Amino acid sequence: MPAGTPTGRRVLIVGAGVVGLLTAMECVRRGDDVTVLDQGPIPNPAAASFDQNRVVRALHPGDPTATRAAADLHGRWLELERHLATPLFRRLGVLLVQPAAEALGDLRLMRAAGVDGEMLGPKQLRQRLAHLRLPARAAGLLEPEAGVLLARRVLTATTRWLRQHGSVRLLPYRAVVEVDPAAAAVTLAGGSTLAGDLLFVAAGAWSRSLLAGLLPAPVTLYRQSVLYRRPDPAESTAWGATPVVVLRTGPHAGGWLLPPGAGTDLKVSTHAVCRPVERLGSRRTPPSRRRALDHLLRSIVPGAAAPAPTETHDCYYLADRATGGAVLTRLGSSSSPTWAYAACGGGGFKTAPLIAREVAGLRAPPPRPPVRARPPGRAAATPGRRTT
Repeated sequence: MPAGTPTGRRVLIVGAGVVGLLTAMECVRRGDDVTVLDQGPIPNPAAASFDQNRVVRALHPGDPTATRAAADLHGRWLELERHLATPLFRRLGVLLVQPAAEALGDLRLMRAAGVDGEMLGPKQLRQRLAHLRLPARAAGLLEPEAGVLLARRVLTATTRWLRQHGSVRLLPYRAVVEVDPAAAAVTLAGGSTLAGDLLFVAAGAWSRSLLAGLLPAPVTLYRQSVLYRRPDPAESTAWGATPVVVLRTGPHAGGWLLPPGAGTDLKVSTHAVCRPVERLGSRRTPPSRRRALDHLLRSIVPGAAAPAPTETHDCYYLADRATGGAVLTRLGSSSSPTWAYAACGGGGFKTAPLIAREVAGLRAPPPRPPVRARPPGRAAATPGRRTT
């Protein structure tokens, strides 16, 4: 459907993270009247997507289907960048440091999916990244078109765009306590209700409690610790030529490093400090996790031993328990007008434009006149589609 074509739909979106906000934009461009609710401010600093930066790349090692699906993700973000007239994407490249045999296999996978890739031997790695300490005999696989998204800038620019359009209502500090899938309605703290022709729940880590009993597949809540180090101006030349580094071999396999630039800090983390938890808690990093991240930083970046301001925080995200990925699913019956992006996996930010476009294009029942929503009920969940 061409952008701006009136549909007459009333779209209700719960959650003002990257998926909720981009979906709101897509719906507005299609002619919908949109209401966005969030339990905090919009954008919400407590959202998992409210971060300095996030990686976007096409390669999913060992998964040709997901790699093909993600092949043009950076192009989607560049399109959004042009629409918002705001720089959002830094084309740094993403480098996987891995055994040579694995790098060759992934290079073939990338080429089959139409994704550019470059193989780097151990000597080339040492020459290009002399300021980093990488496993001695490892190879590198560089995806040159990949890079990082300036995540906070994405959220603030999208929010600014939405505020300029009269067909959008942004309602901060509206906590949703119950969802009625059949009526496309929500109950707010305090007892008031809102309903639409299409309801989309993108509540991030809060989805598990909000949608208890409605999700067709179990999800796991994860807590991830991240360390940031302020860049030293003397290091700007070296960091300016540094790609995102993902370690898949060596003593720190599972770690990754995002170089500083464009107002962002050096960022490091590792799978070793990501763990399943039962509930949302503090964003303060426990001392043991902080020590692990300090050790990772000093091990990969020898120069980081010099005093420099660092900080850590913890974030939370949901993932499908079986696949570790995202879940886009219909709630309730097969004709229900309610959908949820119930889990994002660890890399959900980069696919937000795809999810937004898919949700905005969903068919909904014909518009109905405003009526008082009936008391929320619990509809039986049916299996939905998973989106990587």
